[in-house]
Formats: sequence, C-alpha cells, structure tokens
Amino acid sequence: MRRALTVILLAAALSVLLSGCGSTGGENTENNAFFYESFDSEQKSAYDAFMRSIEDPFSGKEAEILSENGEIIAMPRDSLDLIYQGLLYDHPELFWLDRTYAYRPVTNGNDEEMADAVAVIPVAASEDELNKLKFAFDESSDSLLEGIDPKIGDGAAAEQIYERLIRHAAYRGEAADDPAFVLEHTAFGAIAGESAVCDGFALAYRYLLSKRGIPCLVIPGESSGMAHTWNTVYWDGCWHEADPAWDASLTDNGEREYFDLTTEEMNKDHKREAGGLSELIPVAGADSSNGLR
Repeated sequence: MRRALTVILLAAALSVLLSGCGSTGGENTENNAFFYESFDSEQKSAYDAFMRSIEDPFSGKEAEILSENGEIIAMPRDSLDLIYQGLLYDHPELFWLDRTYAYRPVTNGNDEEMADAVAVIPVAASEDELNKLKFAFDESSDSLLEGIDPKIGDGAAAEQIYERLIRHAAYRGEAADDPAFVLEHTAFGAIAGESAVCDGFALAYRYLLSKRGIPCLVIPGESSGMAHTWNTVYWDGCWHEADPAWDASLTDNGEREYFDLTTEEMNKDHKREAGGLSELIPVAGADSSNGLR
C-alpha cells in the first residue's frame, strides 16, 4: 500500500564561523548554490530530490531520496528541514514554493521521524497563476536593476541596489505572523509586491545581487527577541553585513544605518542562530590576516 505524504512546517534552523577578508569562505560563494555545495553527499541527495519535485510541482508526486548509487535512502525529518531551508536561501527565484513541504514517512525502529521521499508545495493554485507571478517578478526585478552602470564595482552596485530596494518596498509588520501573507516572506513580496517582512527583504536582496553576480547570503537569527533574517555580501575581498528590512522600516529619511557593517557591529542588536546553516556563513569584517580559509 502506498504510504501517504505528510505535510510539515519548515523548522527555523541555523552561528558564527570565523572566516575573514581575503576569502569567500569557500569556492561555492560565487554561484547560486552556496549551501548545496556546502552539504555532504547525503544532504545533497535530499536537496536533489526537492529539485526533482520542483520539475512537476502541481502533481503532488513525491521524489525519492536517492544515494549516489541510486538506492533509496531515509533521512531524519529534522535534517530535511535544514536542507529545504538551504534550498530556499540558495534559490530566492523559487519564491513560489511554500515554506512547508511534504514527505513520505518511514520507520526505523527508534521512534525517530524519518522520510525517504519529498514533494514541494506551490503557493499558486495553477500553472497559469504561477506564470503570471513569474512574469510580474521578472518584470519588477529588471526594473529595479535598470540603469545601474555595469562597469562600477561590486561594492558600489550592492549599495545602489540596496538603496533602491529599501525605497521600493515597505516593511509590512502585520504579515510577520499571519499565514495569509505568504508572498511577503519571499523575494516576490519585496520586489513585485512592494511590501515584505524581513525574510522577504533578505531574499530579494540576495536575488537582485545574484543577477549582478555579486555573492550574497541570507543570515537567519533574531533581533529584539524575535526571529529575523538579514544578509552578508562579498566585495573587495571581504564580507559586509546588511539588513534591508530594518533600514526600510526604521528610517523615514532614507538614511542607511544597517548597510556595510561587520558582524561585530551587527551583533550589537542582531544575533545569528546557533548551529545549522549559520555554521557555514562567514563572519564579516574579520582581519584579513586572520581566519582565512
């Protein structure tokens, strides 16, 4: 008998790994799959299963987690949470994926929740609706990037894109804990919807910089005792942290308070989550003579 898929909520996961100026923290920073390339082979197998499910998202058909030898493998559900989060952070253009996913449960005799297949859940009701969302997203993204001189350096481009984003989109606080506001938690919200919460801003900035080929990561953590996300960006041989959501919500005059900060400076009112994905995220502003990788 075919086992039913179980829908779960994506758990928030994610501390500080010391690496500094002069290193991108690994060879994978300059592509759009930083976390994928940082995962081990088993984690990559689950990530690949999610990506196969994306190829036919409306079917509800699960994609089996396959080892390098093509054998079906089962993984702890908590591990899948982390992997799916890494996928969403790697691919903000997949804004149309729900923050929940489905999985096929298996038992291992130890009462540990396991799964050997996964399926993504689209937020759109149909292919037609999804295509309309993608069109609006692409059109708005191109508009935000229009006119930025391709000859300027990455730091100057990152600054211009940041300023455009925080003026373009409004912070929508009521969407933070309301499940009705799904897209406000995605790059679509900040780019095409012109309103978002912190993860929407961070994913949007990540996406816009990727269009310029500028390495950027989303950092999960907290601020003011609440879950929060922001960014770290790589240019001129160093990482630089930025929080577009806070600058969009806290400054009425367009001044930037949270752009181009070191991790130490950001930590005055931000705190990265301990463990998980954050162990892979470099520290910003470390002395270039120390902590190189």
